[in-house]
Amino acid sequence: TETGEANSHDIATHDEKLRKDDEPTERKNGASGPSCLSANSQEWLLSARYGNTPLNYSQPEFPLKGPLLDNLSALLLDAQPICHKQSPLMAIGDKERNHIGIGNDDEVREVRMWKIRLMYLSLYYHQHHHAMEEARERQRLQSVQGEQECNNDMRKYNVSTFDYECKNAKFMVAELRNSGLGSILTRDMFNVFTAAIAMDRIVVLYSGVTNATVSSPFYFYSHRWQLSSCPRHDYQCTFQPLSGCVPTMDEIKRAPDVKYDHVNKFVYGRGGYPEEDTKVIRYDDPSKRYILATDRVLGELHRISNLIIDELDPTDGRVPILRKAAQDILSEDDTKKTDFSK
Repeated sequence: TETGEANSHDIATHDEKLRKDDEPTERKNGASGPSCLSANSQEWLLSARYGNTPLNYSQPEFPLKGPLLDNLSALLLDAQPICHKQSPLMAIGDKERNHIGIGNDDEVREVRMWKIRLMYLSLYYHQHHHAMEEARERQRLQSVQGEQECNNDMRKYNVSTFDYECKNAKFMVAELRNSGLGSILTRDMFNVFTAAIAMDRIVVLYSGVTNATVSSPFYFYSHRWQLSSCPRHDYQCTFQPLSGCVPTMDEIKRAPDVKYDHVNKFVYGRGGYPEEDTKVIRYDDPSKRYILATDRVLGELHRISNLIIDELDPTDGRVPILRKAAQDILSEDDTKKTDFSK
């Protein structure tokens, strides 16, 4: 529609401005070869997409070693948490900084801290792992084609430095409500991520993808996120993209709605849902009721956590406590106390 096309242009224009800082400054010996976008389908390249804000092109291997998952061990063990230097999170596994000594209570605390870090990194892995092979292939093709030529192709098709097709991925999309950020985080995002992990779908939050006309009373509310502060009018004005995987605008518009009842029953392992084979589905009103983290959800986080730990040096002294922490994820199930599945 006219509205959707106009807003798509806003996103593309804003991203094009940001991408100017991302362009490489040197041509690699005049190299040429297959396009670095050869792995992408023409349908995806020629479609309007809900693209990501470009990320800084800081080195040739970016974003493979940047926001993606080329070095899981560093993300787990060395990544700087957002906390002050004396925070308990900074002292995880550091016995010298614990003046009391490591006793039973300290081990419980240490397991808990590693568990939290593993759960967050598992969410990160869930959102990005589909883009990894495509990122490596794009990087390989870029080394053959040349950085400038690759950048020209990316500009031609309006593909940012953090846009990937993720052909084998399925998506759960949801429109951001115009509400307080706290409410969105604790209700909408919690429910969407809980459902998406159980359903093995990548979460994409969007704003401004609508079939409403300018004269419609719903246009303003569905056209932009009121907490935004840039021409995109969505959360990426402030926050980094949730995933490198990018669906098309048409896929978002045509996505069938999935209701709470179907989502909740699936999360509890009590049946499928009608749109199970559909590539892109929309969670209809994720703020309505809470979806609890059931055994199905926690089991997937536990599985991913062990994949991450398997990437570590097996002689690392932290591996045993990390295994305990991964196992402890399964104890988070609160559904045994209260059954909301009916």
